[in-house]
Amino acid sequence: MLAVHYYLIFYGSDKVWCYMKIFYREESVFSFLGEEHAGQSDIFRTLSRIRSTLKGNGPRGKIVHVIEKVRCCAHGEEGVTIGVSGSFTVGNELLVCEDGLRAEGMPSSDEVPFNIMSKRIGRFREEFFMVPGNAMGCFIISRQKLHIVFPANMFEIVESVWR
Repeated sequence: MLAVHYYLIFYGSDKVWCYMKIFYREESVFSFLGEEHAGQSDIFRTLSRIRSTLKGNGPRGKIVHVIEKVRCCAHGEEGVTIGVSGSFTVGNELLVCEDGLRAEGMPSSDEVPFNIMSKRIGRFREEFFMVPGNAMGCFIISRQKLHIVFPANMFEIVESVWR
């Protein structure tokens, strides 16, 4: 589910992007920049603004996630909390790298090419609190917290890449 979430932010067409709403319910809450956004429509509008900022408009690259750590634990009796942290870099594809147990073919953080990490322009930490949905095996994001740290000159860096 979170792979689809990250894919839609960076690669999904605008036609498919609208399906992001189904990850949330009306009682879901999204926290970003000290503000809380509640309900499917408000969360979707906020995520759409974030998406348009991250996607950029340059052919040479865009801001992408490098997912460096994923942590999971139980949340309540039936829920799951997933913590994701990593970097933003300028590039063309989402990169997932993790130390410890990982899927075949997924690089460890030691194997990430240096030139990718030299393009780091910020860091992020995201927490997803997920509860069971209406169908078996289906989860809904009940609460999501996004923390982003960019250097003061981040917009200058991005503009130089998009020119």
